[in-house]
Amino acid sequence: ANAFLDAAARMMAEHGLSDDDLAKAGIDIEPVEKSGVHTSIHKMHPACIVIDAIAKLTGTSIGLRVTSTKRNGKWREIGAFTIAGRPSDRQVADYLFDQVRNLIDAAWTAERAARFSRVEALVSNEPGYHPSMLRSSVMREFMSKNGFGVDRKERRSFQFGMARRFAERIEAMSTRHADSEMAMVVWREQNTVTEQKKSKPVDLDMRAFAKGGDAGKDTHLGQGMAAAQKAVAAIGN
Repeated sequence: ANAFLDAAARMMAEHGLSDDDLAKAGIDIEPVEKSGVHTSIHKMHPACIVIDAIAKLTGTSIGLRVTSTKRNGKWREIGAFTIAGRPSDRQVADYLFDQVRNLIDAAWTAERAARFSRVEALVSNEPGYHPSMLRSSVMREFMSKNGFGVDRKERRSFQFGMARRFAERIEAMSTRHADSEMAMVVWREQNTVTEQKKSKPVDLDMRAFAKGGDAGKDTHLGQGMAAAQKAVAAIGN
């Protein structure tokens, strides 16, 4: 923690910033509970890998936090963002994450339905075929081997591929590096940073990952993204 505070002090000195400058800029930090957020890559929604790009676009700094709460005798993990930045920028960052997560979920729903339809078209003329066969373990294995899998591994691979492509597209829009650095100073001052244990690599189906990348390239980010880009550009000016 002391090392991070020292780094923050050096950044402030490098950019000629004082505590009063930060206060006048209105930069603050806010925790936001968020569905799908987790510090473990194996538990987080794949959209979480887009947060660095969103932070650069909006001039914020975003961290991930998980707390455990006991309710009705059961422990439950609650994921949250800690977003540092100006109030309007924090709202835009929060909104963009929701939009990206929803686009990824919707794309997989459509992809999953398309895979079932494709496989059904391939096997529907086989003797003894019935639609219920698509749910059998034998059919699921056939689908996975032939690039039409719909189980957790294929779903997460598709979503990670799409998220990676979204991150590339959003980062290409980014122009507010100075604001992001200022927000990082605040974030580091107000958060204790602990060393994370190394986790096992994510086991990906590369065909599904590539398919997700194609979906991320072709999916329109929507009017919301365009409006957010104009808003942060106006704030930056």
